[in-house]
Amino acid sequence: MIGIDPEYFWNRMSKDELTAICKAKNEAGKTSWEQTRLICFWNVVSMNGFKVYKKPEDLFKFSWEKKSKK
Repeated sequence: MIGIDPEYFWNRMSKDELTAICKAKNEAGKTSWEQTRLICFWNVVSMNGFKVYKKPEDLFKFSWEKKSKK
């Protein structure tokens, strides 16, 4: 799944290494979902124009995106 030798994972890997790998995998997942949203946005805009949706975030928001409070 993440391409680490099981022997290294169980016997030599530190907690800091594991934490860094988990954070990197999480960021990669976010990037993938943001790319998907951008593709969806351009498909919707190509059909309807910019009438309803002005930016990709208007389609849907992700849980990791914070709402800005003014």
